[in-house]
Amino acid sequence: GHFMLSPSKTMLVDFRLGRINAKEFKKQYFDQLEGSFIQHQYTWDEMLELERIVLVCSCNADDDSCHRHHLITFLKQFGAKYGGKLKAAGKPRGRKTKK
Repeated sequence: GHFMLSPSKTMLVDFRLGRINAKEFKKQYFDQLEGSFIQHQYTWDEMLELERIVLVCSCNADDDSCHRHHLITFLKQFGAKYGGKLKAAGKPRGRKTKK
């Protein structure tokens, strides 16, 4: 992931091993994002001016256990709008194709 947006490895390990709970993970992650925003403001400004930002994660979780959901909340503070999940490309499921 992008160094500005990814939680630190220590934070992720602590969360996954239960050393910190979800509330503490979110707090630490927001603190990290705020520091990144200050340190890399020009890059953040460029990103926030984009028409579309697609967030991905290796965990692929759909719940709040994934940092993407916290990142969406963080980005909304700066006017970003959440457009929902992207649909997978390819053939629609359940439809038969003619041979």
